[in-house]
Amino acid sequence: MRQPTPRLPQSTTPWELRVLDEIISHIEAHRAFDHAEASAKAQTLAFIRAYPDCLHRSCLQGHLTASAWILSSDLQAAVLLHHKKLDRWFQPGGHVDGNPNLLESALREAAEETGLQVSDFNFASRTIFDIDAHTIPARPNEPKHTHFDIRYAFTVDYQELPGNAESHDVRFVSLDQVRLFNNTSSVVRLVRKTTDQLMTTSGHRALIS
Repeated sequence: MRQPTPRLPQSTTPWELRVLDEIISHIEAHRAFDHAEASAKAQTLAFIRAYPDCLHRSCLQGHLTASAWILSSDLQAAVLLHHKKLDRWFQPGGHVDGNPNLLESALREAAEETGLQVSDFNFASRTIFDIDAHTIPARPNEPKHTHFDIRYAFTVDYQELPGNAESHDVRFVSLDQVRLFNNTSSVVRLVRKTTDQLMTTSGHRALIS
């Protein structure tokens, strides 16, 4: 990915710049799991520094998004949704729309896209769980751009998932079956992190290797 050309929109305030500094510090503190995530982390940091309006989808070159990697309380399954427009299975997530609290945005997306309440979720960790950068193809109303996705991990008890109008289906998927729904490298990394990091610290037995 070519390094972005820095620019400073006239509307950017000192408060917004301080907020971005805090986001940068959280990202810098995150330890990448593999080379691909290290690359995504570096790209994200470079983009934030170049585009101070990166929290807004009006930043057409790209913007920050927040995702929720939702696990069952026993850490044996993850919540995936079948997105109507994209016709693919993903973890819940979306635009932050100017909210500098990325953890809060991820939790909001978790509730909205599963149909549950914010109070139903527990934090698997309050720090960043994963970072990904992926290209969004051009559409009639927007150019090709990049989503710099900051991901947080949550847990929730097994229960019915009502979902919302944006998805065909939302369900718990056993970790050893996630690849059958989405075998992209970044989602596979989320599963590996669950087994290598969360299960190790919690004492749960991994279903997959």
